[in-house]
Amino acid sequence: MNPRAVADCFLELQNRIVAELERVDGRAFRPDRWER
Repeated sequence: MNPRAVADCFLELQNRIVAELERVDGRAFRPDRWER
């Protein structure tokens, strides 16, 4: 299993979920940037 491919898959899923929530809500999410 390729860790980078798994991370990319989860990031794409997150982007799709956020895009749909923004569409339903009618406004953009405020980003909350953080680093480990």
